[in-house]
Amino acid sequence: MFRTLLIKEWRERLLIVIFGLGLMVVLLAAFLIFADSQDLREVIPVGFLIIFFPFIALILGSGAFEAEFRGGSWAFLLSRPVRKGTIWLAKLAALLSIMAGFWLLFLGLMAVVPGIGGIVSGFKLPAMLQSGFEFFPLIVLSSFFYFSVAFALSILSERQISLVFGSFFIGSAIQALLAYISFQAAGRGYLTAGGLFPWLDAYRLALVLSSLAFLAASMFTFRYADFSQPKRKILALLKHTAIFLALAWLLIAAWTALRPGLPEEFNSGIEVVAGKAFFSTTRGLYLCGGAGDKISKLTARGRFDVGNFVLRGGKVLYSGYTGRNAEFAIHVMNIDGSDKRLLIGSGPNDPAILGWAFDFALSPRGETAVIHSEDIEGSLRRRTYKKTLWSIQTDGTGLKRLPPLDPALAGNGKEYSSLRILAWSASSDSLLIMSRPREGSSSLWTYAPATGTQACLFEGLRVVPGPVSPAGDAVIFAHQPEVKGPIEVFLLDIVSREKNPVMTVDSPGASIWSIMNAVWSQKGDRVAFLAQESRGVFSAAIYSRSDRRLIEEKNLSAEKPSPQEPSSLNPSIDWIDEDTRLILGVPKERCLKVLGLDLAVEKKIPVPPRLGKEYGVRAAGDAVLIQDFTNVTVWRLDLKTDNWKKIW
Repeated sequence: MFRTLLIKEWRERLLIVIFGLGLMVVLLAAFLIFADSQDLREVIPVGFLIIFFPFIALILGSGAFEAEFRGGSWAFLLSRPVRKGTIWLAKLAALLSIMAGFWLLFLGLMAVVPGIGGIVSGFKLPAMLQSGFEFFPLIVLSSFFYFSVAFALSILSERQISLVFGSFFIGSAIQALLAYISFQAAGRGYLTAGGLFPWLDAYRLALVLSSLAFLAASMFTFRYADFSQPKRKILALLKHTAIFLALAWLLIAAWTALRPGLPEEFNSGIEVVAGKAFFSTTRGLYLCGGAGDKISKLTARGRFDVGNFVLRGGKVLYSGYTGRNAEFAIHVMNIDGSDKRLLIGSGPNDPAILGWAFDFALSPRGETAVIHSEDIEGSLRRRTYKKTLWSIQTDGTGLKRLPPLDPALAGNGKEYSSLRILAWSASSDSLLIMSRPREGSSSLWTYAPATGTQACLFEGLRVVPGPVSPAGDAVIFAHQPEVKGPIEVFLLDIVSREKNPVMTVDSPGASIWSIMNAVWSQKGDRVAFLAQESRGVFSAAIYSRSDRRLIEEKNLSAEKPSPQEPSSLNPSIDWIDEDTRLILGVPKERCLKVLGLDLAVEKKIPVPPRLGKEYGVRAAGDAVLIQDFTNVTVWRLDLKTDNWKKIW
């Protein structure tokens, strides 16, 4: 009997099938005819998807019981010796199979017809967000939802046009509500961040469960409602719909609370100031106390994806996405985590005033923050980039625009260029800024926030700056004058603008990024760094500013790596014992090495087996913190006892 009912439903929907096939033929013809017009070729398939599938879904769903109304055969249908559930299921299966046939047919067109698949898969919704999620599956879910709403309402009336419009408005209102709730839930931290838009998973699940809720309400109403009284039938459908939608949305709420989500990842390395260590992850900013055993989260509960932070003058300036609507915000607090304050966010200092905030710096005493923002205007093909510096007091007052940047520093506005604030120099009371255009020479500049005075300190083809000295009066950087040429390492005095050569790396495996992990002594009189001689082979070096002398130890890690070994297994270095020795982390050798000032290996400390393959070292008083990038953990090594402890 089920097969007979199924065939009957297919026959009754034959005209709709022919109509849908005809529209697809029109789509294909239009796409081929306008092959020379790129704009039309992009609009036709996307417009067809947006209009065709919801429309067909509404037509099929709203006409589920149209034949019974038209022929007045409700009493005969419900009195037949066939279970009501069988009748309902046959109609649902027949109509859904037709919908699925249209979906599969369009997938076939995407695979066979050149161009359609690329256009549909490359379409972004909305385009300005460039979200990258697949458009066709979302249309399938949306059309299934419209079908479910129309199918549930089809038992109420024979007026198919009214049902189509009513189902469309009800379905659109519920979809908008679900999208809004999902977006708000992501912004308030109830959804684990995954990709650019964590609300999308919740929205998809909400569409599926809400669709099933309408279908379940339709089935229960069909089986148990009194069809002889229209009012009771309507009330029964409303009651069942409310019950099943409530259950569906409770399941969604439980899913958002219980889902494990994506694992936490590091956003930064460990930074140590006054014996306190800071690091950021995709879930917040963390502080490791002076003893090194206690780690506390400094940011608010829920999602706070910290993008950047600066430590200076007893303050911590940090940015991220948190709060309502996952808005961008810049916060400041004391170095001990007290006196948290919102600098840029909702309120008088709304981020819309600044544009898109890229980078920031703190003054030496921590009383002023400077923020680099960028306004992007125009279309994708004709964009303009306007870079601006702003200053604001760390008590939240005095937001103002600083004098404009020199065009040689900010770029011509037509082509994108990268601008990065490296530090705020205490000796010259000026910012050290790195400018890197998409094409042409990179340069190092100083910018005085008080007067707007700017000066170019160095310009070269390829420049990679290292850290600035503690006093902010010198910076170490690598320069490659020619592509595939030798790499020159310099120490630049920011005040006198004197450029002192440090070393030259001239080996086949060297690149502009071969000079890495430079660390300054506390007094700023020496800087230690690592240089990559070839793949897997590094040398350590110490440069003394007063003596202008370089001490270098080559071939610290000469073990030849396998081709499958990740390039991130790089060593790391830091000063220990009041700058009298160095600690070197060598992931390839699974150990830490203590080096003297002559760079001779004094001690070798094996790492625990549970420590991952990729890790970095950072000194913190009498201990060394080891950041395990593989397992996203932090370990503490007591240098006096050589005891290891996982502290986070």
